[in-house]
Amino acid sequence: MKGIATRFTDLLARLRQAVAVFANRQQQGPRVVTIGSQTYVELTPPSRHSTIPGPTWLLLTERLGRLAQRFRALIARVEAGKLPKPRPPQIRPPQIRPATARAPVPRLPAARGWINARIPDAASCAGTLIVLLQDPAMPELVRAAPQAGRLLRPICRALAVDLPDWLRLPRHPERSEGSTLPPPRRRPLPIWYPSPPRTRKTAP
Repeated sequence: MKGIATRFTDLLARLRQAVAVFANRQQQGPRVVTIGSQTYVELTPPSRHSTIPGPTWLLLTERLGRLAQRFRALIARVEAGKLPKPRPPQIRPPQIRPATARAPVPRLPAARGWINARIPDAASCAGTLIVLLQDPAMPELVRAAPQAGRLLRPICRALAVDLPDWLRLPRHPERSEGSTLPPPRRRPLPIWYPSPPRTRKTAP
């Protein structure tokens, strides 16, 4: 287990470094190179990088740091046998809360592979994650501690890494194949009948 924790946290550290380098490069602007008496400016094609503000990269580095800490703590609890038993799901009544104005909460993009689409150096991290998921100890860890799946799935989505079968969430019973639930009711389409031909009235 310690080997998995070390490999995963090293992966997150490399990813944080790639994010930091890219964010600094984005803030510095285009590079200016002087060769002899000529000055050249590096031109970069327009991309979606400009749509991501600087605080988003800072939020990403903080999330990656917390993810590494939570993963190491989870491995320590598993090895110490102090993992709490899963609780049965509880149905809570809906709560009505008064509508109050809240400050906007910063959020990270949720699109699949959004990190790879903006940071080219993150491709090597995605490859390392694929190799790590192929380790036989990973499915054993998720079976022993389902909390590990909640930590692995978001980073897999952000790096466009396909989830193995043992890491996927079970399908919703209404959407699963072979479900015995009745199909949803649909409103019947209106039936249009041809109107009878109009007859002209003739004067007596």
